Amino acid sequence: MSCGFVLNKTHSGFTLVELMVTIAVVAIVATIAVPSFNGLVQGNRLSGATNQLVSAFHLARSEAIKRSQNVSLCATSDGINCTPRADWNSWLVLAGNEVILQGRVSSGLNVAGPANTNIIFSSAGLVRDNAGAGLSSSLQVCSTSGALTENTRTMNFVAGGSISINKGVSTCG
Repeated sequence: MSCGFVLNKTHSGFTLVELMVTIAVVAIVATIAVPSFNGLVQGNRLSGATNQLVSAFHLARSEAIKRSQNVSLCATSDGINCTPRADWNSWLVLAGNEVILQGRVSSGLNVAGPANTNIIFSSAGLVRDNAGAGLSSSLQVCSTSGALTENTRTMNFVAGGSISINKGVSTCG
């Protein structure tokens, strides 16, 4: 006599071998993907810092024209005053004594600019140095990460106020 119950012998779940193969595949993919992801993150940080400086350059120029007065894009050590130096990791856009914009690059990035001078925009939007002479120079944003093959963005600008960006490779400390 039968009870009317039928036992279903299908199994659900994973075997130990299937689980081990899955873990091995995930480990291999992670080994390949993590360095690429790190390079992507570092590249985005470098581009972001460069874009931030380009925006500050354009803001300083437009504020100088709008206000009909000189506006400076400069390195700073205290976040309040311009400090002419080659290290531009912290910078300001300054109109007279008014701080219009402050900026700082994140760790792992270095910014080098015109040594011992500020970038001053005249009321006509022209780029000048501390002495009032036309200034054609560059700002260089560099990543210290080894994950990037092109670890530098150089912002070249001329006295007329135009700017261009070039990718490159350099050693930065």
